[in-house]
Amino acid sequence: MAFDALPSGVRLLPDLVSPAQEDTLVAASDAGTWEEHAGIRTQQFGWWRPDLAGAEGAVRFLGALPEWVEPLVRRLHVLAPFDYAPDHLVLRDIRPGARPALDEHKGRTVATLALMGDLPMRFHRRRGGGTWHLTQARRSLLVLTDRFDAAWDRTVLPDGPARACARLLTLTFRRMET
Repeated sequence: MAFDALPSGVRLLPDLVSPAQEDTLVAASDAGTWEEHAGIRTQQFGWWRPDLAGAEGAVRFLGALPEWVEPLVRRLHVLAPFDYAPDHLVLRDIRPGARPALDEHKGRTVATLALMGDLPMRFHRRRGGGTWHLTQARRSLLVLTDRFDAAWDRTVLPDGPARACARLLTLTFRRMET
């Protein structure tokens, strides 16, 4: 996809990490403790507000971002449109057949790194209808700014046959504004 074809508020950074860096990130995440829900394993770090829709949710500290992700966080602070370092990380280990839906982030910049495979997504415009599809390439970073996030909903792995690859790992960064 041509960069000028991306909707307003979307930035795609191809080949953000090398194959060797990808292997290091996957090995480090595999050493962590996973929670499993409906075919998707997750790990979360940093600050988290369970109710992203409003200020009612109490902000909780889930533990420091792991040391192995710090070099990547520093790069995101420079490369992505974060005017501050992200303070929340969600790792998702998506197994074949899982159909995860990403949370609505209600106006927060979100950056997702796809590892171990390409990440197909479908976006629905909240007002006026319309659909946009994107397959995020392996080792690329997709940045969705608050401008984009306020106008679109997204689904990972849109309807269709079960995925052929063994697994897909995503690292999603954001700032919780504690």
